[in-house]
Order: sequence, then structure tokens, then C-alpha cells
Amino acid sequence: MDLIAPAKYRWFVFGSLCVVQAVVIMIMVSPATLIGEISKTMSIDIGKTTALTMVVINVFVGISAFLSGGIIDRFGAYRIWIAGSCLLILGSILIPFIGNNIPGMLIVRFIQGCGVGPIMSTQSLVMAQWFPKEKRSILIGIQTALVSHGPIICMSFVPFVFQRTGSWETAMASVFIFSTIALALSLAVAFGPEPPAMSCDVRDETPNLRPGDLRTVLFVPTTLAVFFCAFSFSWTQRVFFDMIPSYLAVDTPTGLGLGPLKAGNVMSVVYAVFTVGAISSGIIMEKVFRGRVRVPVMIGFIIPAGLWFSIKYHWVYSDNILLVAALCLGGFPLALIFPLVLSFLAREYPEHIMGKLGGIIVGMSITGGLAGLGGGVYALHLTNLYNTSINLASLGALMGFVAACFLKKPEMPLEKTVSD
Repeated sequence: MDLIAPAKYRWFVFGSLCVVQAVVIMIMVSPATLIGEISKTMSIDIGKTTALTMVVINVFVGISAFLSGGIIDRFGAYRIWIAGSCLLILGSILIPFIGNNIPGMLIVRFIQGCGVGPIMSTQSLVMAQWFPKEKRSILIGIQTALVSHGPIICMSFVPFVFQRTGSWETAMASVFIFSTIALALSLAVAFGPEPPAMSCDVRDETPNLRPGDLRTVLFVPTTLAVFFCAFSFSWTQRVFFDMIPSYLAVDTPTGLGLGPLKAGNVMSVVYAVFTVGAISSGIIMEKVFRGRVRVPVMIGFIIPAGLWFSIKYHWVYSDNILLVAALCLGGFPLALIFPLVLSFLAREYPEHIMGKLGGIIVGMSITGGLAGLGGGVYALHLTNLYNTSINLASLGALMGFVAACFLKKPEMPLEKTVSD
């Protein structure tokens, strides 16, 4: 096999991965700006509409990610991209026909969720197939930051279509255009050059596992630490980014009373810092920590745990400089975590079980986000204050810090599984 062409072609694969995963996030958030209109059409309150359109798909994404690992390992990432993109297109096209009622919307979000989950689970496998170890952490950080532009595009595109057509069904369905682009890229990658033997550096150091030995790998402390880091990261991130903007904006005594505009400006700065953190995560790990992931992930959890806990106290939130500093200095290290966890997976585990592990990580991530956000919303409902929600964000980070303590190279359990 000619290894020169794939070595150049891998950058097309990397770009395709960024686009495809950005599109799946666009599908997930596509109803966000249309909640009010959907609520009017279906004659249900905004809370139920949010659950129907935004929460339900997360449940389906988590379940499909958990179940997709074996399929990914058997059929490969790029066939999964093709099948998933087709499901995304189908779900979008169905919206004008069946999406304007509760059962129909459930069907639509089920179809879309079953497309999103498996695609999201392929990231580490693709990186392991196309890139050497020393580049994976840097590229995963860049890819994580680039994918975040999907929702930004969607938040502008969907309202634009709605303004032009006056139909939320058409506006939400219009995202099929991006799913079609994802399908085209998926086909190009699937029928393009085979991946070079980049993942041999993993196989050389990590013995091949017999199928029956996978259970042993799943339950060693290091692997469980990876899963719970993903769970805790999403817990903390969802509580923070979904609830703190409201905490800043709403009137006192429930919130800080900054108002929507000022709160939006503050959070824009935090998002920018978070993006810079994600991009620089691989560089920090490689250049500062010499490829070791445990310490930067521990730091990534413990700093926001402390700083974000402080923002409910008067001496912090009464000083705008201190408040913004606490939010940003917590956001930067938090952004390091997920790219580093994924790069650890791509560096230390065999390629042929990457699909299963990726699926579990995505499932744990979705579960953690739902658990943290659900707890935060329920606490707000009970107390009409954000203190408990802020505490939950810090609690998630503390749980992640404990889990990160076990992020060590999984040598002995893997070596023991191979006797031939």
C-alpha cells in the first residue's frame, strides 16, 4: 500500500471529522431558538417543549452511543458516519410531515439521536488510525474547538430560515443541508485511501486482546477513571454553561441582576477563553507535562471546583473584575479535560476496541450532563436560588478530580490478558 497518499489524505480526514461532528451538534441544538414557536404550535408549556426537543435527544444519543461500540469496531468509523448522516437527513426531512406534534417529534429526535450517538463515538478511533501518538492530543484539542463552531452557525442559520419562511418546521428541517454535506464527506472518506498503519504504535505497546478479555479492560481502575472523568466533565460543564448565564442575568435575590446583555458579554469572554483552552490542551500536555495526562486533568478539575464555588459569595460577585476572573480562570483549565481524556484513550488503548470505549465515553458524558443539569434545575425549582446549582458544578469537578487521580498507563491489566 502507498503510504504517501494516505499521509497527505489524513488532513482531509481530519477536516471531515471536524465537519461531521460539528453537524451532529448542530442537529442536537437546532430547536434551541425555536422553543417558543414550537410551544405555541403544540400547545404545551416551554418546559415540556424543552424536554421534548432538547432533553429527549440527549437520552437517545447516550443510549445509542453505549450500544454502538461493537458496531463501530466491526464496521469501522466511516460506515458509521454514512449511516448516521443518513439518519440525520431522514429525521430532518420528516419534521415538516410529522414533527408538529408530540409523538412525531419523539420519532424525529429518536432517529436523529440514533445518528448522533455513534458518530460522536468515533473520534478517538479516527485519530488512532490516521495520526501518530505525539500529534493526537494537539489535534483533538483543535478539533474540539472547531466543532464548537457548529452550534454558533446553527444559532444564526435556523433563525434566518424561520424569519424568511415563518415556519419553525421548515427552519428546523433546513439543517438537513449540513447533514448532506456530512454524508458527502463521509462517502469520500469511506471510499478514499485506507488509513496508514499509524495505530501500530498503540498495538506495539499494547497487546492485542482476545474478545473475551475486553471485560477485563473495561473494569480496570484506569479505564473506569477515563469513564468517570468524562461523566464528571459533562456534569460540571452542563451545569456551568447552562445555568450560570441565568445566574448572572436574572434579578436579585435569585441571581446577580446583571441583565441579559451584560451577562451575555461576560459569558462570551468565558466561551472565548474556553475555546483557547481546548485548542492549547494538546500543546500544554506535550510541551509542559511531557505527554502525561493525569496531572493536567487533575488541575483542570480542581481549579474550577474552587473558583466557581466562590462566585456565590458577595466579596466575589460584587467585584466585576473578580467575578470575570473567577469564571475565566475556571473555564480555561476545564477546557483541557475532555480533549486530554480522548487523547489518553487514543494513545493507550488498542485500536480494535476503540469503538466500544468511545461509545461508553460518549454515553457516560451524556449521562453526566443530564444528571448534573437535572439536579441543578431541580435545586433551582426547590429553592429559587442558584447556590445549590453552583455547588453541584463544583461537586462534579471534585468527583472528576478524584477520578483523574487514577489516570495512569494501563500496562499490567492489558499485559495479563495475553498469554500467546
